[in-house]
Amino acid sequence: MGGNMKNERLMHIRRRVLSLLLSALLIMTTVIPVSAADAKTPSRSIAIIFDNSGSMYVGANATAWCRATYAIEVFASMMNDGDILSVYPMYKVEVEGKTYSDTNPVVLTNQNSGSIRTMYTKKAEDTPIEVIDHAFEGINATTADEKWLIVLTDGAEFYENGKGLGEGEPTKKALTDRLTKYNNDVNVMYLGMGSVAAQPEINGSMKHYTAAAKNTANVLGELTTMCNLIFGRDSLETNGKTISFDIPMSKLIVFVQGNNISAVQVKADDGKPVGETISTLQPRYGEKGAGNYPVNVDTSL
Repeated sequence: MGGNMKNERLMHIRRRVLSLLLSALLIMTTVIPVSAADAKTPSRSIAIIFDNSGSMYVGANATAWCRATYAIEVFASMMNDGDILSVYPMYKVEVEGKTYSDTNPVVLTNQNSGSIRTMYTKKAEDTPIEVIDHAFEGINATTADEKWLIVLTDGAEFYENGKGLGEGEPTKKALTDRLTKYNNDVNVMYLGMGSVAAQPEINGSMKHYTAAAKNTANVLGELTTMCNLIFGRDSLETNGKTISFDIPMSKLIVFVQGNNISAVQVKADDGKPVGETISTLQPRYGEKGAGNYPVNVDTSL
């Protein structure tokens, strides 16, 4: 759940201590300064490789697909006006009745980010590395000020030309070589989801970030870190339910994650409400899954 808090009387607040009072258990809270209204904010093009291979829907990592689509919605909802996010699935998907592929990506803005919840994979199979190439070609052809290539996968072994590259070092090397090469032209992020995902060592000349998220809690934490890196924001440390900061109220996003959260309020230390919520976004997990596997949903997102 997120929202910009705005109050003209408090535009010059300094070191004001606020409390976040929640009606449900607070799983994670991040308060982030945002400059979406700044005319100098760069335009961004984001390409996400969505691993919808079979392992994302079955076994110990059966809800990885759900966490990945949730991550995509969070990225899209955090974008500024004019930013574009393109989703490159490894296998064909349906979104709101239309079919998309790795050469015809799903395009999201901050206005239609929720449509990703309807994503349905017709048939999930292996993990083709060529999708990374298609996503790079697509994003590299855009004219945005900043370009970000993001891989969301649980893959221990990637495939090329239909043949397995081998688990462990062979797949790690193939990913490292590809992503390092592309990192000389675009910013690159890689999030391994699950305990066996390969972890490349990206070392190009532009911004890059690699992380492993073995469970839902890790995913939520890494999403915050990655969003902050992309959009140039900062997280403020919390002390229980209290946050101290030195920025105008017009530059705040309150990001709360967990079950049954509602009626989030920002209050000063005297208990009085501060600011006005001018927009609210509520990312949610999808429930479609893949046609050739049982549907497992991570309802803790």
